[in-house]
Amino acid sequence: MLHSLYLENIALIEKLGIELFPGFNVLTGETGAGKSIIIDAVNFVLGERTSRELIRYGAAKAKVEAVFDVSENDAVFPILKELGVDVQDGELMLSRELTLAGRNVCRALFQQPAVAAPPLHLPYRPKNPYTAGFR
Repeated sequence: MLHSLYLENIALIEKLGIELFPGFNVLTGETGAGKSIIIDAVNFVLGERTSRELIRYGAAKAKVEAVFDVSENDAVFPILKELGVDVQDGELMLSRELTLAGRNVCRALFQQPAVAAPPLHLPYRPKNPYTAGFR
């Protein structure tokens, strides 16, 4: 389950932190409010390809951090272990940056120093994030 999301210099968003809670969470807003930008940011941090157009105008890089509770997802632990990522207390923090030069940095973070990792494709990834949970 997605616990929190932090966006920096993503499209029109300078900085934004979102905290999600167990149960049903809804993104609502008028047309152009940025709902799709948030979904694009989640897909970006999960490893989806993107272009430099995602970077906010005037910024040198874009960054997204997401914290997931993976404690109930047994299928993810062997994959993370193979990548050398240690999950503590069932929480996994993914971070991804994209620079104007096209440099792409993906990290799996935990209480120890950051570990460089390839984009992670977790075992469960909803086909339609608008109607499915991020678990």
